[in-house]
Amino acid sequence: MPEQRPYGNVLPASSQRRSAPGGGGASPGGAKVPQIPYQRPRKGRISHIVLGVAFIVLVLSLLALGAIVFSYWQGQQTYKEVAQEAYPTAQDVFAQSEVDLEAASESIDWDALRAINPDTVAWIYVPGTPVNYPVVQTSNNVTYLSTDFRGGHGWLAQFGCIFVAAENSADFADRNNVVFGHHMNDGSMFGFIDGLFDASKFNATRDIYLLTPDGNYHLRTFALLRCEPDEPIAQVTFASDAEYTAYVQDKIDRSEVAPSEAVDAASITKTFMFATCDHNGRDLRQVLYASVVESTAPEKTGAVSDARPAVEAAQELAGS
Repeated sequence: MPEQRPYGNVLPASSQRRSAPGGGGASPGGAKVPQIPYQRPRKGRISHIVLGVAFIVLVLSLLALGAIVFSYWQGQQTYKEVAQEAYPTAQDVFAQSEVDLEAASESIDWDALRAINPDTVAWIYVPGTPVNYPVVQTSNNVTYLSTDFRGGHGWLAQFGCIFVAAENSADFADRNNVVFGHHMNDGSMFGFIDGLFDASKFNATRDIYLLTPDGNYHLRTFALLRCEPDEPIAQVTFASDAEYTAYVQDKIDRSEVAPSEAVDAASITKTFMFATCDHNGRDLRQVLYASVVESTAPEKTGAVSDARPAVEAAQELAGS
């Protein structure tokens, strides 16, 4: 019977014979000696590690993208549901060539809106854009940056709410009324403002409707500018007519687009400014100004004078 050796044909070291690289070795008795197995360079292992890390990064990126897409969808659904519940006729009302401002808010269920959110003060509609939202106001300019109309918080409430500055009167009695909204990348909320820096789009999107339980406003835009986040631009009341007119004229002069017709600052007696963040590389704010064309709201007089610091809430809008 042949001699049994452990590990097959591998001979004890004393009986092995060194052979030239790549050649076959043989034992003194003529038996072949197996060669040392070839080991792959470590470079292959590193490549596998790099590919593994890249795959993990890709998966995490896809998950993050999915979360963002889902949060956008969730926000859109929230406000579509609110609009359907509280103002289902909005599309029909504003599809008319001439909007009946007196009747524009008749079908808004203000009680239903306040049952959902007691901070409701108005409804805003901008023809030709996704803007068809309730408007709220509370005692600060932070809460509604990350709280949606139904009270949702966190990453699913990235839309926040359209809200009036806490410094303003809730009944829009001030000469300048400041309204904030996030700049969403899909054009919703106040994301539509970004496109208005194109003059043709600006002039095609001049009308804004702000509806309230006490009366309605038909607004027409007249200026659009970018400003620093700490610029004292959100002034809500003024010491005199002359001071207010100078304020309006400054915005006309600084506007980055021109309306199709000339605007006389002296003829403007009440304004609304719509502020959002700018997504064009610098930490700026976009501010759209509109004046009152027609109103069914009772005449109101605000406080005497108050030069407020600029859009503190807008400073928090970065990343919206």
